Amino acid sequence: MWKAVRRGRLLSWPGVCFVGFPVWAREYGTWYVNRGVWVVFKWYLAFWLGVPATFASAAASRCTAVGQRVVLRVKKLLGIMRQCQECKKICSQDGGRADLAVDPGWYCNNCWSLYNRHHECRKCLRWTTRCREDAATGKWLCSWCEDKEARQQQQQQPSPP
Repeated sequence: MWKAVRRGRLLSWPGVCFVGFPVWAREYGTWYVNRGVWVVFKWYLAFWLGVPATFASAAASRCTAVGQRVVLRVKKLLGIMRQCQECKKICSQDGGRADLAVDPGWYCNNCWSLYNRHHECRKCLRWTTRCREDAATGKWLCSWCEDKEARQQQQQQPSPP
């Protein structure tokens, strides 16, 4: 240090670093070009904290997960995102609706499409998606009652001699 002051070279180091850094980065810095910014950031984070890189990676992923939960909670508070009453999936506001004629709860579009496929059986009065409409009456008959009705018709027919 004393020699640098005596020879007048103390302030030359910033210039040397300014000129030399691109050369050094090109020669020795290919690892951060090939790896990407995120890997380099995690490596430096681990180096500065004095912990193994895997711990820094786990800490970074935990921070990311916490950040995503915070953003999701803020979106729910602002009314941008809603949670479906049936499947508990979190969807955007336009990804579902509430129909007060059916239920005051908010449901996603997937649950509404499943709800709209349900029909009430005219015999057993169960709500099911596996049913067929009777062409004569316009009422629905579930597959279980339809099979039962077909077996009864086979039993009622006389067997050939």
